Amino acid sequence: MYSNIDNIHAILLTREKTLPNISALMDTLIETDAKERVSKEILLKAINDFETEYIAAGEIISEWKNKLSVETEMITKKSIKKILNMKSGTASKFNRFLHQKYGIWIDGELRKGEFEYLYQIGNLLNIKYDYNENDYLDGRAFVYYVGAKGNNKKTKYPNACCMRKVISLGETLEYEEALPLMTVEFVRNSQFTVLPFPFKYLREYIEQC
Repeated sequence: MYSNIDNIHAILLTREKTLPNISALMDTLIETDAKERVSKEILLKAINDFETEYIAAGEIISEWKNKLSVETEMITKKSIKKILNMKSGTASKFNRFLHQKYGIWIDGELRKGEFEYLYQIGNLLNIKYDYNENDYLDGRAFVYYVGAKGNNKKTKYPNACCMRKVISLGETLEYEEALPLMTVEFVRNSQFTVLPFPFKYLREYIEQC
């Protein structure tokens, strides 16, 4: 790719990858196993303690108690999630209260921004880039990776993102101007492309020839 013949750019796939905090994710997924069971007695006690601190949540707490009353003595975390409706703010507060006070974690809330420091999911999201003036092989370089769209809560996140490096044979790096060519809506089911879309289509055309 080039703006003029004296400033040709090459996009290189490196061996480096971005990762989330795998250890923290693994620990949380083990703790929040949907099949694990929680004592109804302990859960009701926690709800009563929570109600004392969050009086404004009285109506929804009464609803929780009514639903729990017909459950067995040991309730799966999957069932608890349905009872609490984890999409609500009150359920999220209770989930964190339960974890802090009772050591019981119902939902890891992996996609919540408040836990980004712990899980580092942001390493798998959006397009991020950086200029490297002292690349040990190629001198000046533009490094980037392409993840999932961060504003879509239903998006399936990748396990890791490949780092790509853009180097220039000329005096200046101009790749930043090409970033919008990876955010088009008509490629990869409205997800980002890892290469500017004209190059992606050219590759596919060449493979079919």
